[in-house]
Amino acid sequence: MPLFHTMLRRLTLLMATALVLACLAGELPASAERKRILILNSYTTEDLWTAKVNQGIFSVFRERGVDVEFLVEEIGITRTMPALYLPELRTLLQKRYTSIPLDLIITTENNALNFALEQVGAALPDVPIVFSSLTDRHLIRRFPDERATGVFSEDSALFLLRELIRLHGDIPKIALLVDRTPRGFMDLARLRDAAITLSFPTQRIFPYIGLSIEEMMDSFAKLPPNSVVLLGNFSVSVGGRLIPLPTVVEAIQSANELSTYSLLEETAALGVLGTVTGGGSQIGRMAGEIALKVLGGTATETIPLARGANNRLIFNYAEVKNLGIQRSSLPPGSILHGDPFQEINRFVPLIAGNILLFIILGSSAFILRRKIKARKIAESELFRQSESWKNLFENSPQGIIIYDILGQIKETNSRFRELFRLTDGIPQVGIMSLLAGTGTVFTEEEVFPSFMTNLATSVKSKETKVPDGEGGTIPVSFLTFPLPSVSEEDVYCALFEDISERKRLQAMLRRRTALQKQVTAISSRFVMEGEFGETMKVALGDILNLSGARFASIYVMSETGALVPEIEIFPEGRMERRPNGDDPLFGEDFFWKSLLKKDPLPTVLLVEPSIRDHRLKRDGLHGRIALMPLLLNRNLQGFLALVDPLPRWYDASDEPMLALFSELLSIAIERKREEDALRKAHEIILGRFSGAISVLRQVSELRDDSTSGHQKNVSELAESLAVEMNLPEETRMAVRYAGLVHDIGKLYIPAEILGKPSFLSEAEYELVKKHPEYGHNILSTLDFPWPLAKIVLQHHERVDGSGYPYGLTMGEICLEARILAVVDSYDAMVSDRPYRKSKGEQEALDELCDLAGSAYDPEIVQAFVSLRKKRAAGE
Repeated sequence: MPLFHTMLRRLTLLMATALVLACLAGELPASAERKRILILNSYTTEDLWTAKVNQGIFSVFRERGVDVEFLVEEIGITRTMPALYLPELRTLLQKRYTSIPLDLIITTENNALNFALEQVGAALPDVPIVFSSLTDRHLIRRFPDERATGVFSEDSALFLLRELIRLHGDIPKIALLVDRTPRGFMDLARLRDAAITLSFPTQRIFPYIGLSIEEMMDSFAKLPPNSVVLLGNFSVSVGGRLIPLPTVVEAIQSANELSTYSLLEETAALGVLGTVTGGGSQIGRMAGEIALKVLGGTATETIPLARGANNRLIFNYAEVKNLGIQRSSLPPGSILHGDPFQEINRFVPLIAGNILLFIILGSSAFILRRKIKARKIAESELFRQSESWKNLFENSPQGIIIYDILGQIKETNSRFRELFRLTDGIPQVGIMSLLAGTGTVFTEEEVFPSFMTNLATSVKSKETKVPDGEGGTIPVSFLTFPLPSVSEEDVYCALFEDISERKRLQAMLRRRTALQKQVTAISSRFVMEGEFGETMKVALGDILNLSGARFASIYVMSETGALVPEIEIFPEGRMERRPNGDDPLFGEDFFWKSLLKKDPLPTVLLVEPSIRDHRLKRDGLHGRIALMPLLLNRNLQGFLALVDPLPRWYDASDEPMLALFSELLSIAIERKREEDALRKAHEIILGRFSGAISVLRQVSELRDDSTSGHQKNVSELAESLAVEMNLPEETRMAVRYAGLVHDIGKLYIPAEILGKPSFLSEAEYELVKKHPEYGHNILSTLDFPWPLAKIVLQHHERVDGSGYPYGLTMGEICLEARILAVVDSYDAMVSDRPYRKSKGEQEALDELCDLAGSAYDPEIVQAFVSLRKKRAAGE
C-alpha cells in the first residue's frame, strides 16, 4: 500500500504540473536556436548513480559551451508495477511536452528506455533517443536503429554475482538487503536475472526488504556459514528519521562475520568487503557526446553503439586482509581502499624530488671538479696535438704547402719538396709561378677559393703533371682550400698527391672491364644459343676480335683420346671443320701430351710452333700460339688455340673471367657430345619402335584383306592432320603410330566375321565393337613413349557419348583419339567394303561436317576438310 500511495501522489503532481504548463504555454518565449533535451531518468535524481550520469551529461554541454534547455523527468517505476499506470504517465508527458517541442530525449538505465520506446515513442514519434546505462540486451534488439542509439554497459549485478561465485565458490545463501523503493525492487530483479544467466539457484537468494535495524540483526544472525550479505538500495526511515548508511553497515557487520558486498558505490569507505563501481560520470559523458552528434545532424542509425566503462570492484583492504584473500585472486582492475602501499605511493613524488635535488647538487659539485681537471688535461693534450700536427704535416704522404693571399709560400713539407725537386727551405717563387711549370692552366678561383666556399661540396681536386727530373712527368692531383687562421691574414692550404698508382690501376681496371664485358658477351651467346656449330662460329669470331689473333681453332678430345680440330676460323673469316686425321697444330710428338701431366694446368700457355706445322707455314700463320686448356671437372676436353694474339690476352691470363670462359666452352663441348649421343640413342629407339609397330600392323591386316592398307592410310592422314593443326611433335608421332595399329584388336575377331560380304548381325556387331578393348589389352603390355593403348581404346568414342566401348564425351576423350576418329571414319567411307561400295570424297567430307559437334570434334573436322581441300588444290 505505501508504494501505491507514493505512485498516486506522483501522478497527481504530474497532472497539476501539466495543467500549469498548458496554461502558460502561450507565454513561453520562443527561441529558434536553443535546443530542448528531455532527460528521462529511471529513478529519482537523489539516487547516486542517476545523479552521476546526469552530471556527466551536463558537463559535456557545459564544457563545449552549447546552450540547451534540459528538462528532467523521473519514471520511478519498475517492470513489476501495474500496467495501468503506464498510459497515465504517457498521457501526462504527452500533455506536458506537446506545446514544448523537444529536440532529443536522453534516457538513463533500462526502465526509462523501455518507457520511452513503448509509451513516449507513440506520442513523440519524431524525437530521437540517446540512451545511457543500458544493460538489457533484449531492449537493444527491440528499438529501431533510425530512432535510438547510445551507451551499453554490463549489468553491475551480473558482474558482482559472477565475481562472488568465483571468489567464494558454493555460496549457500545470498542475503539481499533492499528498501521498498523502485530502485530497491529493481536491485532484486537484476540479481535474480543475473542468477538465471549464471545458472545460480535463485532459491539461494533471500531478499530482506525494508527491515529495521533490530529485524535485520536478528535475521542475519541466523544465516548459515559462508553466506554472503549483499546491500542494495537501502533508504529506510524509523520514526520519520532516515537510517544512515554507516549505521546500516555497522549493524550488518556486528550481526555476523559474513562477507558483505554492496551495489552502492558510496559504501566503499564504510567497511564493506567489496563495492561495485561502474563509472557513472564517464557513461554520462559518453551519452552527452553522442547527443551532441545527434543535435548536430548526424543520423542515429549511423552512430554505432558505445561500450560503457567496465565494472570494477572496490575492496576494503582491512577486510581483504582479515579474510585472507590474496591480491592475485582479486578481479583484474580491482581497487583496494585503504591500501598502505597506495598511501606510500602518494609520497613517492616528494621523496623522488628530494632524491633528484640531492643528485643534482652532488652532480654539480662533481662536474665542476671534473671541469677543472679536464681543463688541465686539455692544455696538456693541446700541446701534444700541436706536436702531432707538426709531425703529420711534415711526414704526410701528400705534398702540402701553405701560402697567403699574395701567393707567397709560407711553409712546405718534405713530400712537396720531393715532388718538385726543391732543396730544403721555403721556395722564393710564388704559387702561380710554381704551378705554371706543370703545363696546366689554373684559374684564380682554383688557387684562391673564397672563404665562403662550402668545403664539403664546392672544393674539387684538379689533375696535373709535374716533371720527374728524368725527362718524364708524374701525375698528381691538386686541391686547395682556405685555411682558418687566428690572425686576420688570409691563408690557403694546397695538397699535391702522387696519383701514379691510381692512374695505373684505373687503366688496368678499364682494360679488365672491357675484357670482362667481351668475355661475358661471348659466354652468354654461347650458353643461350641453341645450334652448336653456328654459335661456336660466332664465338670464335668474337674471340678473334677480342684477342687480336690471326687464327682461332677449337681442338677436342676424340673417343680414341686424340686431339682433333672441331672448328677453325681463318684470317679471311671462313670456317672449316677439319677431318679428324688432319691436324695442323698438334703433331704426334707435340708438347701437349707432356702438358697433360702438369697440375694444375695454366689458364693460357704461350708456345712457338714446330717447323713441321706445314699448314701454318702455308697460310702464313707461323708465330706465337696461345693455348687455353678447356677443363671440366679436372678432365681435359680440348684446347682453344690462338695464333699471334695481342699481349693483353696472355697478360690477363690470371683473370677469373678467362677461367670461367674456359669452363663454359668445356661445358658447351660436353653438352654437344651428350646431345649427339642422346640423338643417336633416340634414333635407335625410334627405329625399334617403328619396326615393332609395323610388324603389328602387318599381322593385323593378314586377318582382313578387305581393309588392307587401311591402318597405313589412317596413320598418314592422322599425321598430316596433326601437322595442319600445328600440334607438337610428340602428338604427331603418337597419332602416326596409333593409326598404324588402331585395329590391332581385330586379331581376336573371327576372320569370317571380318570378311562377311553382308551386314553383320547384332551379336556379330557387338563382338566387333570389342576390338578397341582387345587392342588396348595388347598394347598396354608394351612400353611405348606415347599413349598408344589409350588412343586405340578411345578411337571409336564419339563426342556426344554415342561411341563405344565406354560412351565417353568430348572432355573425356584424348585429342589423339578424336583425330583418329575423324580420319578413320573418312578412310572407311572412301574405301570399298565387302558389304558396300565406297563413297566419293566430297560425300564423305559432307557427312563428316554433318556429324561435327555430335560425333566428331568440330575443330578437327574443320581442319581435316581444309587439309583435303588444300590437297585437292595441289598445295
